Amino acid sequence: MKRLQRLGRIVSRTGATGRRPSRLYRLTSAGDRAFRSWLRPPWPAVVTGVPADPLRTRVSFLGALSAPERRRFLHEAIARIEPHLRDQEKDLARHRREGNPFETAVARGAIASLKARRRWLRKTAQELAPAKLGSLAYGSKKV
Repeated sequence: MKRLQRLGRIVSRTGATGRRPSRLYRLTSAGDRAFRSWLRPPWPAVVTGVPADPLRTRVSFLGALSAPERRRFLHEAIARIEPHLRDQEKDLARHRREGNPFETAVARGAIASLKARRRWLRKTAQELAPAKLGSLAYGSKKV
């Protein structure tokens, strides 16, 4: 926020919410122009392309683990998606009740991403099952 203030994109003032002190921020004209420019296309590839994904990177190294460790890894990854999915579904219901179409769209996007991630992990677990994988291991020449 301090950087945005230094750049002249926002201004702030102190206030209070009940007994608690607070700070209210407002876009300046320059800040509004910068925000609208950021929001509109064209966007850099990082916005619409394949984002960096630490889980996907780890999956690329699963060959370094034994078959039981791979199964455990994938089972744990799938299990850790579930609470995030439940949270997003609650958010979606709340945004729908509040009539907020933009936050509803964001929650739907998050749910779609989490479900796709879960499908990908399940499919990966099936494909890496020992019967299908054979002796393929990390660093192996077989593909």
